Amino acid sequence: MSDAAHKPTNVLLVVNDPSDVQRLREMLSEAGGPPFTVVNVPAIEQALRALTQTEVDVILLDLSTRGDQAIRHYVEFHAHVPDTPIIVLSDSENEALAVEIVWAGAQDYLVKAKLNIGHLRRAIWFAVSRFLLLRALRESQRLLLQTELDSLSKIHYDESVHLSDLLADLDIAAKFQTFLLPKHVPEIEGYDIATYYQPCKEVGGDYFDFITATPESLGIVVADVAGKSVQGMVGMVMFRSLLRMNARGSGSARVPLIASNKQIADDLSPGMFVTCCYMVLRHTEAELLLCIAGHPPPIYWRSKMGECRTIRDVGMVVGFDRGPLFDPILREHRISLAPGDRILVYSDGITDETNAKGERFGEKRLLDLTSAYANLPSREFVQALVTAADDFRGGTEPFDDVTIVTFRYLG
Repeated sequence: MSDAAHKPTNVLLVVNDPSDVQRLREMLSEAGGPPFTVVNVPAIEQALRALTQTEVDVILLDLSTRGDQAIRHYVEFHAHVPDTPIIVLSDSENEALAVEIVWAGAQDYLVKAKLNIGHLRRAIWFAVSRFLLLRALRESQRLLLQTELDSLSKIHYDESVHLSDLLADLDIAAKFQTFLLPKHVPEIEGYDIATYYQPCKEVGGDYFDFITATPESLGIVVADVAGKSVQGMVGMVMFRSLLRMNARGSGSARVPLIASNKQIADDLSPGMFVTCCYMVLRHTEAELLLCIAGHPPPIYWRSKMGECRTIRDVGMVVGFDRGPLFDPILREHRISLAPGDRILVYSDGITDETNAKGERFGEKRLLDLTSAYANLPSREFVQALVTAADDFRGGTEPFDDVTIVTFRYLG
């Protein structure tokens, strides 16, 4: 058997109660399962120091004593260790809190009173395996995209023969793509919706769409197809058509994405894939269902609490796999909206904007801007984001297409 098979899983316990520490150590030391090495620290501050001194595969973070501040403490800690899977432990069986913590990026939420050996071991194994799989997939996606860009850069056109034909094709493709984008933003009582779209080339790979999923629900799509120009447009048209077909009549966000991925996987050119956020707004119930397939994490402004957070757990890109890998890790999030809440979905063109110093606009700026302007009417909110991104970029050329779709629930 290989050395990797015997390699222990390094667990960092961030647990203050000595009796809980002893119980967890006993569970992890039981014979008959994979080996674990366990290090314990009593508080988050010591955990951050320990992470600089030892290799850690997974963190068990006890938030039992944090009360109403549990989610804030988790978000702050996760921001320091985004590349390490975290399982949250708690005394609370509050389902709403568990959902919020998982939305914020935790791999699992375990109630200590219900823990047993098998449950704990399975949770750790799943968290580590799933985290490593997602990291490997994202690296594969990056390499695939780079390969595609490298291959495109080797294509040289004889200008005297091909340039005029190419420009004509691009003009037709650009007009066709504009034709496919929504002509109007839906007007739904109690909701303020706005959009923005700006391709960085004649033809972009971004698109957004609104789909009447059922009489009581609106499908909202923001997607980014790897590959620009005509190639990206063709991929966009294929995915748009499939998702529209699968979404109509479905009140789910997950089912149409799974079907569309399976149908398109064999037809995309090598190296092409689609990142997508698909939402189903059940407007009569003030409820949102949301799935993320390799797309930048949407931003959720909770008006009552005055806080802004990203909805993570981004799943796998569309088109990379027909389902064995894609389906199990695509999670459907469910959000109950309160008056004043805002959802922001965007393509990475805005967060990847760079200035003359090579600095990225980044997710944090977008979060800060959302917190500052969330209560504006949606059109003014979008304009504030676009203006801030343009000012940040200065005179540099846009790096990518920029797409923004946002709505605010008015109650």
